[in-house]
Amino acid sequence: QQVHLNIGQRWLISLPPEEQTERLFDVIGQLNRGRQLLTEDAERQTLIQLNLKAAKRAVTVTIAYDLADICLQICRELLPADSWRTCYELTLKIYTLSAEVAYLQGKWDAMDALALIIAQQAQDTLDTVTVCALQVEARTINGQFLEAIAWGLRCLSKLGIEFPKQPDNQDFQAYFQDTQQLLAGRPATDILSVPHNSSPHHRAL
Repeated sequence: QQVHLNIGQRWLISLPPEEQTERLFDVIGQLNRGRQLLTEDAERQTLIQLNLKAAKRAVTVTIAYDLADICLQICRELLPADSWRTCYELTLKIYTLSAEVAYLQGKWDAMDALALIIAQQAQDTLDTVTVCALQVEARTINGQFLEAIAWGLRCLSKLGIEFPKQPDNQDFQAYFQDTQQLLAGRPATDILSVPHNSSPHHRAL
């Protein structure tokens, strides 16, 4: 382990940034093998960031989901026990990407387990939107359409949007009338020129 750690640290110091990026998987491969010997928080944080960077690259560039999964497992292992309190944004990124990778691998139970942790620890409802969408899509893919609808309604409810579970003609008529009132007397050009709503809440919807 010490040899691998020394090699990884030497590469981290000596390689120029471009070559370090090109050889990222080699560098973290060595560092990960020696990670049990890391004693400084700063060293562990550096390795977390490198593994997170490698996981993102594995997903977007090489489509190596298993490798991304390994990198993210190491990220979660290296996080401090109170990471949801002390480094919330980083922890949220790691767990959200972990859920996305589990979804891409078709590991539905793992995805749901990670999503549950995020739901329990999230400081803002908006922080759960990505994994909520994954849970809806996963159930749709598996033909569990009623469950997908239930999950979608649950997610919308968290964002303040309520729909009846079994809408009838009266509900549709009411929504139609509301829409007509909103559009009454407004030409199409006015509607097309309405600026995009940039609030995080509306973007999530």
